[in-house]
Order: sequence, then C-alpha cells, then structure tokens
Amino acid sequence: MNRLMVIVVGLVFLFTSAAIAADKPAAAPKAAPAKAATAAPAAEKTAPAPVKVAKMKATGVVTEVTDAVLKIDVKVKGKVEAKEFTLEKPVKAKVGDKVTVIYAEKDGKMVAMKVAKAAKKVAMKKKIAPLPEPAAAPEPAK
Repeated sequence: MNRLMVIVVGLVFLFTSAAIAADKPAAAPKAAPAKAATAAPAAEKTAPAPVKVAKMKATGVVTEVTDAVLKIDVKVKGKVEAKEFTLEKPVKAKVGDKVTVIYAEKDGKMVAMKVAKAAKKVAMKKKIAPLPEPAAAPEPAK
C-alpha cells in the first residue's frame, strides 16, 4: 500500500512539473515576435549610434603653435618624441609652455580635443620655528 502511494505521488509530481515546463516556452515565443515587430520600425527611425572615439592624453613642452597645428615634445621612456596635433580651435599656449593634450585619431591624424596648461608642482616646505630657549632658573637666595 505504501509503495503504491509513493508511486502515485511521484507520477503526479512528474506530470505537473512537465505541464508547467511545457507552458513556459509556449508563452515566451508569443511575446518575442511582438517585440521584434515593434523594434524594427523604431530602428529605422533612429539614427545609428555614434561611434565612440578613444581619447588619449599626452603631456609635453610646446615647440610650435599656430591656429591649426600644435607641436609638442613628449618624453617617453627617457627619449624625447615630437608629436603634431591638428587643432579644432585656436589655443592659448606659447612656445615653452608645458601642456596636456587630450586627443583622438581621426583619418590618420591626431586631432586635439582639449589643450590645458599643465599644473606646476609646488614643493611644500615646512618652516619649523626654532624652539624658544627655556627660561633661566632663578638663583637661590643666600
């Protein structure tokens, strides 16, 4: 009797789990075509996503500057390397200034997106005031 009861409960569990599993995939495909149908017209209306441009950074000393071109000398592993950037807009930098250039490569050219003067490092020196001399102890009275 116990064995028969265990078999019946096992079969009921097996059939209910099979029925639940069969229902889930049937519901998912119905929703998927509806999303695909609404997504297709929306994709046609919107413009393609803009391509992200990798931004790079270089810091060096300005050797030449014009309205369209900026040339700097960059130290790389102990060697000085000259880099030339095409400017989108004129910059306020002079020959000899240390600048940081944020740039991207477009059509094989390095195009400067932002040019900023590099901050000067200021060495912080602590001034230590000399300690006051201890007051002389009064001499004992005789």
